[in-house]
Amino acid sequence: MSRAAQLLRAAGVRATRKRVEVLAAVLGADRAVAPAELWERSGLAAFMDRATLYRTLDLLAERGLVLRTLGPDRAFRYCAGGGAPAGMAHGHFYCLCCHAMRCLPQAVLAVEQALPPGAAAGHVEIRVDGLCAACRAAGARPEA
Repeated sequence: MSRAAQLLRAAGVRATRKRVEVLAAVLGADRAVAPAELWERSGLAAFMDRATLYRTLDLLAERGLVLRTLGPDRAFRYCAGGGAPAGMAHGHFYCLCCHAMRCLPQAVLAVEQALPPGAAAGHVEIRVDGLCAACRAAGARPEA
């Protein structure tokens, strides 16, 4: 049984072929990816339509199997950062030139101190925007 199928079953989600393939594609990506990129580059277009992909990604995000994050371009991207415990941050670096979004190492944040009395932190997400090394080396400028 594949890792994706095991994760789906552990989350109480039926491990259909489409769900397994979508989760495996997100888990196998080296960065946070947009649905259109998953659909075009991972072979998912051969056996599912875009609406099914979006519904599947929504389900996976709702169940905490993947993390859905919004970039400054207002496009959602998905990564394997789901399931971080409370108080743990999941961060991304977003390149303002090539629009690649990479996951940053997880770090514990002292967010509890900034919350109102009696409140508890849930999911914490951080996004750093800038230029990636490749774009900087090419002399690129951030897009407006």
